[in-house]
Amino acid sequence: MKKLIIMLLCTVFVCGMTSCLGDDDSKKITEEDVTQAMTTMAGTYEGTMLYAKGLMSVPDTIRNMTWTVDSVITIHHFPQHIFAESFDKMADSKMVAAIKELPPHDLKCHIGFYNISDGGYMLNVIPDPIAFKAPVGDKVENCKIVFLNYNDNSVGVYQKARKNLMFKMNTYGFYVGANMVSGALFTPTYFALVSKAKR
Repeated sequence: MKKLIIMLLCTVFVCGMTSCLGDDDSKKITEEDVTQAMTTMAGTYEGTMLYAKGLMSVPDTIRNMTWTVDSVITIHHFPQHIFAESFDKMADSKMVAAIKELPPHDLKCHIGFYNISDGGYMLNVIPDPIAFKAPVGDKVENCKIVFLNYNDNSVGVYQKARKNLMFKMNTYGFYVGANMVSGALFTPTYFALVSKAKR
């Protein structure tokens, strides 16, 4: 229950901050603004990642995560194996077993800016798809898990005074080759990453 409350608080906090930062929507963001914002955010962050199947599910926690901001956000050693939990028991068992064995991988997230203000920035977080090969039926297929963006669960907030970066992201689909797998077999996973220190 405590973890669920933390996940919900992350959502409330990010939504609240994006609302506050978004008060001055009339200000046009310039290329110079973006360059300065990226310079300010640049660095390596240490923190916690919470993830859950569904917004009302009790999340799991992975501590001691790190991510770096330069031209993108790179989440270091992202645990790809956790996506095995996203599949229904009716999914191909060999495929799910292969996903459980996926090694950690640096996940790159592209950054867009909704708002740049004196207090901080509101971000659109756009993770790259996670691509891998896995046995599906009697073949080894190219597979990928894709993330949703431009929504309330793919936003981030950087607080300049605290040098704090918090962002959310969520998956929305699983592809085998060019075909998206039925939604009944794959449940979206929601993530919240909260920094505790910047170096």
